[in-house]
Amino acid sequence: MRTFVRFFAVLMVTAGLVACNAAAAPTQAPTSAPALAAATATPAPPEPTAAPVATPTTAPSVGPMAPAYVTGTASGGAVVSEGTTTTEGGLTRVDGVVIEGIGLALSDPRVTGRCTQHLSAVGSTADGVGFEWGTMRIETADGAWEGSFRAAYWDGLQAEADGASWMVGSGAYEGLTFYLHYRGHAGPPADLVGVILPAPPPAT
Repeated sequence: MRTFVRFFAVLMVTAGLVACNAAAAPTQAPTSAPALAAATATPAPPEPTAAPVATPTTAPSVGPMAPAYVTGTASGGAVVSEGTTTTEGGLTRVDGVVIEGIGLALSDPRVTGRCTQHLSAVGSTADGVGFEWGTMRIETADGAWEGSFRAAYWDGLQAEADGASWMVGSGAYEGLTFYLHYRGHAGPPADLVGVILPAPPPAT
């Protein structure tokens, strides 16, 4: 059972933090004109000064019902319930796992917030493959998203996986649907992409 819980916690709640260090620009040594030229040169008239160009101080806002393609990462989170485990026919199943406090940082503020997942999983520990499913809820300052997800994993403890979720918005996001797809790894980053659309989720 701990194999499933450890795998899912690492896969879904770990994101890489990329630090970018800008290289310092090389400094050119000052050059000096000959003393005679400096003494005899006629000073040039001052160049006219161009008016400063105003730059926006804030990024454009996202319309509350605007369609969007989003990308981002997930980080943090803690397993608050490890659920129950059963074994049958060479497969191990775990139900009732709860992971809280997953931080989602996406390119659209409407889907940036804290996520909670309730999940089950079934798989072969010997072969390192399995399925996972459950529900997830994202909470933000202005509303929430909630829906189901489905996923598959492989490669044993290396924890490669692929999954997706359809979530319906509430609060300020009433009338919107958020499709979230992830391709996860045991180590960072977990690649998250998605689409927000003012339409109901597809019928299944």
